[in-house]
Amino acid sequence: MDWSNRNWSKEDKLYAPKRKVDNKGSHNKPHVIGSIASYKMSRDVAYHSLAECLFYYFLELDQASVRYYDQPINVHKAMVSCSRCTRISSRLSSHLYQIKNSPDMETEIFKLCNSRCEKLAFSQNWKYSVIYPKTLPEVVVRNLKFLNPYLKKRKSYSQWVDQVINNLSYLETSSVLDIARSFTASVDFRYILPVVYHLIATGVFNVNLQKTITLGNFSGQLRQFLGESDSFETVQFTGPEYEEEGLIDQKVDHDDSLKPQNWI
Repeated sequence: MDWSNRNWSKEDKLYAPKRKVDNKGSHNKPHVIGSIASYKMSRDVAYHSLAECLFYYFLELDQASVRYYDQPINVHKAMVSCSRCTRISSRLSSHLYQIKNSPDMETEIFKLCNSRCEKLAFSQNWKYSVIYPKTLPEVVVRNLKFLNPYLKKRKSYSQWVDQVINNLSYLETSSVLDIARSFTASVDFRYILPVVYHLIATGVFNVNLQKTITLGNFSGQLRQFLGESDSFETVQFTGPEYEEEGLIDQKVDHDDSLKPQNWI
């Protein structure tokens, strides 16, 4: 279903952030704050911890997540340490999440917050889960960070997207480099690499997110094709293990390899 023309103003107002992200109390309990540029929400989404940031990266990539709202409810004014997110799926079902760093951090405040979240979710006919994004496998975390910058659609992609999809339809299964190098006769293959990663990030192509997705040995050379202001990892990967990247397939259904069962 195409959600691009749906008016979300009601939900945007109802689930506007109820908690301001700041570094209050960080002298006692250090934590990370910041924001990501959300393409699904068309605004910056603030996070109060690395766990929140990772979960928002996941939601940006997840094709079943249509919309999500950070800090959407105020369970109790004293419970400022509870991080929450509401996700609306393609089935128009809502899911309330409490985001925590570790299963070992179950304090009395957490238990009370958890109980009230459960009751609120039940009253709204929502699903409810407590999740721990920082416990994801390291390779999945790295892939989340790697792919998110490629969600941005650039004007230069439009002339290549259909051709890249068409080439993969003939190859059926191929590596990122194989697809990019199939354009060598008409363009520098490094122009095509970002297009392929964009198609992966937006769900057109399937990949196994349990395996490392890389830029091979070309990360330092790609800035001229992406722009100096773009944010992506600049570590260059060398060695035989990066000569062939993970195989990708043409998109058939959204990839479930990333989703811990208790998230969705």
